[in-house]
Amino acid sequence: MKRLFALALCGLLAISCSTGYGNSYSKGSTMTYGVGTQAELDQGNQRINAFKEELLRQGFLEVSASFSNSKEEFILKGQYGRLKDLRVTLQTNKRLEKEEPELAGGIHASIRDEQADQEFEELYKKVVSVVTGQPQ
Repeated sequence: MKRLFALALCGLLAISCSTGYGNSYSKGSTMTYGVGTQAELDQGNQRINAFKEELLRQGFLEVSASFSNSKEEFILKGQYGRLKDLRVTLQTNKRLEKEEPELAGGIHASIRDEQADQEFEELYKKVVSVVTGQPQ
């Protein structure tokens, strides 16, 4: 009887461990956007900076900031729904450049279930909308 109980307990433990933690995967999406005029670039920078401030107010932390020439890139880490290890990347540019996209954004997170995958897509659409200035 003790062996049967121990075997059943080990089986339940193995099932709970495999279903709780073994099914997550990493997902990331990024996009770049080129503008035609300095005015469009300035508007895009304003949208991105406002979105960054909104994320910071929601409890996100700025974990990285890099500056090179006229480009600025920020990486924010935070919580959004069921997404784990979420990082949001935002890039602005002060100067209009023909050879490279001026604005960019992206997200990266661990996905554990269908709900988290839907929340990932929802947040990515929001990032695309902020960067491009077009509703998704």
